[in-house]
Amino acid sequence: MDSFLNTILQSENLLAKQLCPLCSSIVVTPFLYRSRVPVLTNLLLLTQEAAKQIPRGDIHLVACENCGFVFNCAFEPSALYNEGYDNSQAHAPSFERYLDALIHSLVTEQHIQHHRIIEVGCGDGLFLRKLVEASDENTGYGFDPSYQGPLEALQGRLQFETCYYDETCCHISADVLICRHVIEHIPDPLQFLRTLRRALASSPRTRAFFETPSLEWIMRNNVVWDIYYEHCSYFTVDTITLALERSGFKVECIKHTFEEQYLWVEATISDAVSLCTLPAIEPDSLLSLTAQFRRYERQLCEQWKQTLQVLRQDGSVALIGAAGKGVTLANLIDPDCQLISCIVDLNPRKHLKFLPGTGHPIVSYEEMKTYGITSALLMNPNYYNDTLQLLAHYQFHVRLITDHVPTSISAIGSEHENKSAQKLLLTRIEQAQGQGKTIVFTNGVFDLLHSGHIQFLRYAKALGDILVVALDSDMSASQLKGPGRPINNERDRMMLIDALDMVDYVLLFEGEALPELIRAFRPHIYVKGNDYYGKISPALEALQDVGTHCIFAPHRNDLHTSDIIDRILALASGNA
Repeated sequence: MDSFLNTILQSENLLAKQLCPLCSSIVVTPFLYRSRVPVLTNLLLLTQEAAKQIPRGDIHLVACENCGFVFNCAFEPSALYNEGYDNSQAHAPSFERYLDALIHSLVTEQHIQHHRIIEVGCGDGLFLRKLVEASDENTGYGFDPSYQGPLEALQGRLQFETCYYDETCCHISADVLICRHVIEHIPDPLQFLRTLRRALASSPRTRAFFETPSLEWIMRNNVVWDIYYEHCSYFTVDTITLALERSGFKVECIKHTFEEQYLWVEATISDAVSLCTLPAIEPDSLLSLTAQFRRYERQLCEQWKQTLQVLRQDGSVALIGAAGKGVTLANLIDPDCQLISCIVDLNPRKHLKFLPGTGHPIVSYEEMKTYGITSALLMNPNYYNDTLQLLAHYQFHVRLITDHVPTSISAIGSEHENKSAQKLLLTRIEQAQGQGKTIVFTNGVFDLLHSGHIQFLRYAKALGDILVVALDSDMSASQLKGPGRPINNERDRMMLIDALDMVDYVLLFEGEALPELIRAFRPHIYVKGNDYYGKISPALEALQDVGTHCIFAPHRNDLHTSDIIDRILALASGNA
């Protein structure tokens, strides 16, 4: 009997986990499964053994077909966040600038002045401190069980509690409630939000501000590294609205921030819980999106492994960023520390520690030379410029690769770095040729991208399966186009070309290297505009050697970058 009862209880428990936390629907579609992932990605671990022995759990993401909410139905509440947990991003200059802009907006546009502010999940208290300091009459209360530091600051205007915020805190009245990057950690968002609402019972005029990662951004950009165990709830504009309005809040405004990675929600207290209409969900589109995401994860992991194997032939590889994205990538593609030599992070508290799950050593930028790093992987493109500046500051000649490496090979730098990029791309092209795909190749400066360029590249893509664009470096472009050119530098031009959906790979090259590239890649088709017809190309002999078919694409003779520049100069001088 006991065994029978246990079976029933286990079945009921499993069924409860399959219910949508927002609308209680049982119609959910599983789309992503990962086993034995680190439970906490931001623990400070002192030894490699401790890092490898970290508690683990499963990720089993499902999408509710009734309201669109995505959640991890395998989530189990983990150990409480404590002094060994540190997820601060404020060490990155780009993120600090983002925080400063957010503070400025709250103070000047939202008029948060002479206010009492409560921050739920305040972390190290940096954001709350900045907000209190921004106005002489602001006061703040921060709540977070993992907070470390003085419990009082700014002559008593700032106070911290190392506990959760709930109904027992209702004696602290609030003009403003801030809750940034907390709700995605909560398996039952409605219960959490209703607790906040009850704690604000004596403060009916409170304005509430929430921030959480945007599921739209994750899914649209296939950012598989943004899925990790601590985040058990994933929100869209519709589902965060549904959660708040079913919990006694009224959503006033929602914005996408931090290059669309986050949702920023402004809400007020509502007198009645809203049973707002569920967002319209098309099952076919939802299933298509989730299936695409699942397939992309498998492909991306395999591509990254191949990428690292190629890069390792030229030296050691580092991963930049020891937070959620970095931990996820390392655990998925290098669990045994065979491909990545070390993890580089700006947070000094993480230095001389080890990455959760894999045990990779976490080091500072200064220590990269010790490991002989020749290539570095950067997971968050928002920190690209920061990383370039840091590498230049320490005079490191390291090839930097962003998380878009499977579709763009950035070979900016020394001849050695260009050779490494070409080798990496060559591996991809050979694989595609082995699968019977037609490779189309073209080259150009592509300065001041215009509609003529777009038409040309669309034409080129229509000729085959894979389109490779070789982009002239700044030096090469200057030799071709003359003084003052290019207008856009090589990095910006690469980013623009890479953003085009018809382009599969982008490679930077010096002009004289074009024949060498063609001989290496052996494309089936080489495309140029028909204004090059009859001109002797330096690539002609190489094209004949490898048997590449040359096609001249239709060209708009009335549209040239030089004409656009002339028109702009005429407008600037008043002669237009």
